[in-house]
Amino acid sequence: MSKIYKKYTSEILFEDDLLSVKELVEKHKKNLENADLRGVDLRGADLRGADLRGADLRGADLENADLRGVDLR
Repeated sequence: MSKIYKKYTSEILFEDDLLSVKELVEKHKKNLENADLRGVDLRGADLRGADLRGADLRGADLENADLRGVDLR
């Protein structure tokens, strides 16, 4: 089971039994504000237009990820 948590509260933002964390991030990329994505393997992920404001990306692998239009404020 893949889960994405909220950064400060550890509340589950999204979860799915069938998708990888990378696929879950891609599916919900417009709603990842303040998400805890520490250490997540996002190599090659399509993150175009993602809302990553306040997201914790420490140690996340973003190699070859498409970050065009990503909101990182």
